[in-house]
Amino acid sequence: MEKLFDGNHQAAEIAQASPPTSEKLFTAQFLDRVHTPTGKLKELLTALDSTCNWKPAVPVRLHHAKGDTDVAYDNAMYCQRQLRSHGAMQTLTDAGNVDHNQTVRKALPLVVAGFTGARGRPHLTRAGPASTRPRRARAAMRAPTVTIRSSGWCWRCATGCARGTCSSAASG
Repeated sequence: MEKLFDGNHQAAEIAQASPPTSEKLFTAQFLDRVHTPTGKLKELLTALDSTCNWKPAVPVRLHHAKGDTDVAYDNAMYCQRQLRSHGAMQTLTDAGNVDHNQTVRKALPLVVAGFTGARGRPHLTRAGPASTRPRRARAAMRAPTVTIRSSGWCWRCATGCARGTCSSAASG
């Protein structure tokens, strides 16, 4: 594997040559350390796992795809649950049965529309139909938004998340 990271190989070559599971890529000692982190490693991994553990002052739009085999869709749902638990205005849009790169291509026009106020942008599910929304909710719709791309690596199950099989992320 080390030879692939010499600056002369393309990402596709590296991906093709990489083992299909983390168990075949990493040593058992490394995986054990990631499964039960301590000290500074635990501190750093916990910070990565708390990306969505807050209440932004603006609506948040999450974009992910159930077809993504690189990052588990459960990660996006976990993020959504964290945001919701803090009372954040949020939506999660499923880009469908597409891979990781296609997710970005499908989500980007929605992200741009959200910032420009163009029609077709994702709506806030908590606000109700446009005609019944209070003035404050309509103003929030025009407010800047935070878009979080849920592509973090769940340290709870380093053996499965990258392949979309993590069940511990879903249980939060």
